[in-house]
Amino acid sequence: MLLLIAKDDRKLRIEVGTDWRERCRYIAKRIIAEDISPHFKQGDFYGGIVAGITRIDAVIQGEALPARNQKPMAAPP
Repeated sequence: MLLLIAKDDRKLRIEVGTDWRERCRYIAKRIIAEDISPHFKQGDFYGGIVAGITRIDAVIQGEALPARNQKPMAAPP
């Protein structure tokens, strides 16, 4: 997975390899919406990047995404 951020253009996406594209599209959208974007909207770009990478790593390690009603992953201090 590759996290791409174009801050000045206000663009953000997660790219995955061809083999994983269909399986990861939903996961990538949720990570962006629930973990990264809330930080970015508050101007906390470092926190958003750390939260996104932390969630991506957790998913790669086999952890399931939390239920939709749970809070996003907080960035470490």
